[in-house]
Amino acid sequence: MLACVKLGIQFIIVSPKADKSSIDAKLNKQAESTGLVIRTLDLQEALKDVNYIHTDTWMNMEFFTDGKVNRI
Repeated sequence: MLACVKLGIQFIIVSPKADKSSIDAKLNKQAESTGLVIRTLDLQEALKDVNYIHTDTWMNMEFFTDGKVNRI
């Protein structure tokens, strides 16, 4: 996100609430202060007129070891 906005690229995030343990508040604040970061849950609006899409899992991979779910 920060790399994109430093290059002047609008960055749209379509995601449910983030895991607080994975957030870097300082970097997020720096990126979001540019006005180029948009957060939404509206997938159709987010994909309108985009040039690039990156996807990732919404599941924390730290809950898995060797392909199996760790006990919580």
